[in-house]
Amino acid sequence: MKHSSNPRWMHDDMDESSKRIGVFHFSHKTWWHHVRGVFGRPLELLGAITAIFGTLWTVGEASIQLLEFNPRGWYSYLALFASSLFGAIAWQVYRYVNLCPPGLEGTSRKARRIAHLQRPKWEFALAKALLAERVAPIDRECGDLLDGNVFVLATKPRDFMDYFRWLQSRTDNLSRMLEAAKFLLLHQLPSSMQSSAESHALPDRILAAVDAVARFYRETVEFERSSHAIIPPDDFVKLHRLQLGWAEPIRGGVLQMFRFLHRMCELDPDKEETVQFTIEFKEPPNVDEYCAELGRLESRLPEILDDW
Repeated sequence: MKHSSNPRWMHDDMDESSKRIGVFHFSHKTWWHHVRGVFGRPLELLGAITAIFGTLWTVGEASIQLLEFNPRGWYSYLALFASSLFGAIAWQVYRYVNLCPPGLEGTSRKARRIAHLQRPKWEFALAKALLAERVAPIDRECGDLLDGNVFVLATKPRDFMDYFRWLQSRTDNLSRMLEAAKFLLLHQLPSSMQSSAESHALPDRILAAVDAVARFYRETVEFERSSHAIIPPDDFVKLHRLQLGWAEPIRGGVLQMFRFLHRMCELDPDKEETVQFTIEFKEPPNVDEYCAELGRLESRLPEILDDW
């Protein structure tokens, strides 16, 4: 395993506490590592040569008997051995290339191959492939919700106070959601991809970080979906509409992470470069209006309860 290049990277959002500077070393497997992987089990190679040679010999003997043709001679056996050796090596290469790293059994073939072969910049290529695999379907669902392209079955709340407490909790949950997004996208995921001169990134750690992002993004979609699944009381229609679309900043952060990974995959691993990127979580729409409207309705709560 070798480590090459050390591009410095920095990411930040709108405050200094989320700013981070670090150094990446691109790790990769050498050609010698791959050669050892292919030929590191000589008994398996010998067994493959023997099996292929025996198969070819059997087929050849059958052909001789049927066609009454006798090509026997040292050159014939040499050709059979050469074909057997080539076939065995080809099989060993195929087997080695398609080995699955521990912990990645449930991922796509592309992701497993990236994690196993570990070419330069593999850390970012793997994260990008896993995000596309795990997060892209959730992102399409989130986009459809935000754009109003999906029908969500909605029901009226049975208990008014439960509904009102749900409304009061929305801003708190939104704040917690944004903090979780910053931690996952600005710290945990980048840290999982970071290799150093002493140690390199681990595929299963990158997968764990991506899965954490996917689980969080799924909860974000459910947060948005819950807004569409309730038919509000008449007095709360305006307030209810004001909290639609609050998942948009999270979606924006995830898409920016995709762009960052794409940019890192385009770097020259043999050059030392400084990369600065910004993941900006925009302010959710209508939060101030929502708080103002909620305060107005709280003052009318006894009157509303009498009419419920």
